[in-house]
Amino acid sequence: MKRLDTIAVSFDPVAVGAWAATAIGLDPASIEHLVLAAQRGLGTADFRSIGPVEITT
Repeated sequence: MKRLDTIAVSFDPVAVGAWAATAIGLDPASIEHLVLAAQRGLGTADFRSIGPVEITT
């Protein structure tokens, strides 16, 4: 398990899942439920396309 000490927030649950998969070293395209959700228009698996912003404290 990789500890990230990170919180991800989005109105797009597919994008958050894709970001989380990438953060732990997985390809979002290899995760079936993310692919299916994106295909059904529930969000985007290309989280970079929505312009993620990192806030550090």
